Amino acid sequence: MKRTAIPSVILISILIFMSAFNIITNNGFRKLRPDEITYLNKSHQQLYDAVPHAYKDWKTLEDSRQFDVRKYWCQEPTADYDCTGDCPSSVGVGDPYSMDWKVDFSMPRDQSDKLAGESIKMIKDFSDPGQIAASLKFTDKSKLQIFVISNVVADVPWKFSYCNKTPPVTIELPVQATLAVKGIKSTQCPIVNENTTTANMSADYYDRAIIFLGKPLLKKETTKWHDGLDGISYYIDFDKSKIGKLVTQNIVVQIIGDSADIDAAVKLIDWQKLNNMIEK
Repeated sequence: MKRTAIPSVILISILIFMSAFNIITNNGFRKLRPDEITYLNKSHQQLYDAVPHAYKDWKTLEDSRQFDVRKYWCQEPTADYDCTGDCPSSVGVGDPYSMDWKVDFSMPRDQSDKLAGESIKMIKDFSDPGQIAASLKFTDKSKLQIFVISNVVADVPWKFSYCNKTPPVTIELPVQATLAVKGIKSTQCPIVNENTTTANMSADYYDRAIIFLGKPLLKKETTKWHDGLDGISYYIDFDKSKIGKLVTQNIVVQIIGDSADIDAAVKLIDWQKLNNMIEK
């Protein structure tokens, strides 16, 4: 049988295409395995289902349950290469199998505008840091953010600042937590501009809660911030020897809002669902 030779132009084109394909597929990415897809999709849905998706008459940003991890790292598939199912090559090796979800609630505009108007009336003397603090604290009760994330590595700091006259308080939960604290920014500690005693007119007076599930608190670092507040960084433990296993070692929950709204959010979160995700 006579062998047909491949024209050199076609051969060169094939080699160029194969070379380009290798660059695309090996440029720090790989295909997810079926078991990885199942685990990550399930983890995401569990986190989503554990947090509230309605709060008072407040509005939320886009909050869809629809999720497919095969498209998580694939924003723009092209005709030349369909990245569906790609993930960074480091996942399961240097980076954990981590999933997260965040829900943001905002007070209706008419209510937040009313708050802002009333807060301005509280200031009689704009050189008085206490009055500025009271005004800003009064306004900073129009938003609530709940963030949940699984499999956090040990070198990630979870920070909050607080007034030393209102030290962090423990949050009571229906499940065992290795850390559950709330930091309160009080008007007793007006936030000032760096290296001055002048009130910061745009300071953030929202309170913050941090909850650890699963692994224990690894370490705590305290500091004194330049704005006059005290700060704490918390680190949760993570076993890197299991980084390639499809298990949930830990979960971190962060809640930002006014202290009363944080307390309400704690009651709305399904802590048992989160606790059930943890490897036993």
